[in-house]
Amino acid sequence: MILWLLNKLFGTGDVYEDVSEELPYEIGDRVGGGTFGSVFVATRDEKKVAAKVLLKRVIIDEDRNIVLPRRAASLREEVAISKELGGKHHCVSCEGYHEAPDRLYVYYELITGGTLADRLETAHFHARRWAAQLLDAVAWCHAKGISHRDIKPENILMTRVEKGGNRGWRKLNKDDEPECDVRLCDWGSARRRGASVNEAEITGFWSAPEVLSGRCSDDMSADNWSAGLVVLAMAAGRPSEADVRELHRGGLAGAEHFRARVLKVQPLTHDARAREVVAELLDPDPTARLAAGAALDFEFVRGFVA
Repeated sequence: MILWLLNKLFGTGDVYEDVSEELPYEIGDRVGGGTFGSVFVATRDEKKVAAKVLLKRVIIDEDRNIVLPRRAASLREEVAISKELGGKHHCVSCEGYHEAPDRLYVYYELITGGTLADRLETAHFHARRWAAQLLDAVAWCHAKGISHRDIKPENILMTRVEKGGNRGWRKLNKDDEPECDVRLCDWGSARRRGASVNEAEITGFWSAPEVLSGRCSDDMSADNWSAGLVVLAMAAGRPSEADVRELHRGGLAGAEHFRARVLKVQPLTHDARAREVVAELLDPDPTARLAAGAALDFEFVRGFVA
């Protein structure tokens, strides 16, 4: 009875006109989850895709918390942005969608190499290539007037499973498969320039200082900070929890102190090219921060966008 009433009040309703119980793909194992939905492997004949499943109904989770679905307009916008950005400039490709009475299924190309979060310990072998591809993806989003708003290693997919380290290892072991590339994914938090602000900001480890302080007026500049922090993690490892805690409670002064500390971490102390681009992306002043597109001209990543 309670769920029925909650769904009457807060249920999403139909997102599109065509609603059908019959799914075009068979849903298989769960392989991950984003901020707003779970991801499963889906199969039709010999074709496999990743299906992001977005609930349209109110549910009570295993901890007895009431979970409200997103608005229909928000779900439509996620699909539209996925189709507009996907398949280009290292953004994961969107294969379409299907709406059932209680769920919306959004289908993407299936990327089976895991996420960058699983590779940070060895990412320095590929940091220049992967950083260039991530910055290219962010620059593409911004060129289309869209901010991602949740850039983090968990939202960066890897196109192949890790088998070894650098090019020397690949040559020694006669590994002739294409090199691993990255794909930016998860558009559940994305926002177009000028869109009304109806949802809370995403905050966490990878967020810009102005987002953490609740004073963000430029989502794209905040994206650039998050991308810079991920580039730092690729080149020199994930920042320490202590440094990030200080950043979270220190405002802009804390952000400047954080930047000064991380730029002294090896190998940034020995690689002026990496230090240069990371320093500009992690500028505490959002108005002076380097844009992802401009970062592609820096020597550390120049020429590495495949």
